[in-house]
Amino acid sequence: MAAVSFVRVRLSKVPTLVTLYSHRYLPADVSDTGYPVFSVYQTDTIYYGCDILDYLEREFAGRRAEPLRRVDQRIPFWSALAEGKLDEL
Repeated sequence: MAAVSFVRVRLSKVPTLVTLYSHRYLPADVSDTGYPVFSVYQTDTIYYGCDILDYLEREFAGRRAEPLRRVDQRIPFWSALAEGKLDEL
């Protein structure tokens, strides 16, 4: 039971994501621009755009194959997951 309580507390601190399209998400609690768009599908989480404009160009203008520019804004938990930094979770 202690493990369940521990996980509930940890998960309550994970920032909420808002669905943009299909399994593409943007952090919900952002008050500025330049936040990354994530692709989350089951246990696979990756950056899908450096920001909303980059995402829209990748998703709808055929730029998917181009390398992703540097992501400037990090979102706790989600960025660590996308970057494979499991020790930060």
